[in-house]
Amino acid sequence: MQYLQCLKAVDDGTRFYRRSLAKDELITARTLLSWRDQWIEAGWDGRRSPTDSGRLRDLACVEALAVGQVAVGLADRLRAVWSCLDVGAEIDVDVAVVDPLEELSWSWQNILRLLKARLAAGSLARIDTGNRQKGNLLHQLCETLFTSGQIDWRSAGDAELERWVRENFEVLLQLEEANFFLPGQTAAREELLEGAVRAVFRLVHHLRNAGIVSVQMEAPVKDLFQSGELTGSIDMLLAKASGEEAVLDLKWGEGSTARMNWSRTTPCS
Repeated sequence: MQYLQCLKAVDDGTRFYRRSLAKDELITARTLLSWRDQWIEAGWDGRRSPTDSGRLRDLACVEALAVGQVAVGLADRLRAVWSCLDVGAEIDVDVAVVDPLEELSWSWQNILRLLKARLAAGSLARIDTGNRQKGNLLHQLCETLFTSGQIDWRSAGDAELERWVRENFEVLLQLEEANFFLPGQTAAREELLEGAVRAVFRLVHHLRNAGIVSVQMEAPVKDLFQSGELTGSIDMLLAKASGEEAVLDLKWGEGSTARMNWSRTTPCS
């Protein structure tokens, strides 16, 4: 509302925003204030120059009136910070950044330069792509598949199963591993998605071929041993219609490594 009043006060019937202001003054004020803040962050000092465009000259007139009347925002605070630093203040500081420095606004680049900051990749930029993380994601996906009732894994066709995996894994990534949606991570995200699709396909086909009819995730287990009581949980407790049960432990690993280990530990008949 403060900026809107300044726009109205400066409008003499020749300003570029006059028609938009007459049609919807709130939307117009909000849009022009957003422009103003972006320009301030890009280094605009709010002053009028003969070489400026007509729009910039008009908003410079508004800016002259707005100083002291419009509450300061983030752009103004950043400008105040770099003004203080520009007169000689030096601070020894380490800064963790997520986005590349060149993608930051001029204000932030200038502040970090004046701070003589030592830049390091932020925690969100360091993505753990190890098998433990992938295994945890696969475990959560399987838990949803076998317990939510959203899809019948026993009878679903390949197309239906693939569609379900892609949709749910995308949601899972957004909730649990949003860093895969940072710039530059598209290839890693797509590779992880394709791996999840293949893993679920093979798992479901193996279960069907083995005659498994029910799957219990995180089944609790407790037993007594000489050293005391042992409690824990089973990743997957599988059961056939006959009542036979089997235990399956989910792990994410390279296929070649898994096949090599299997050939070394499992005798062939």
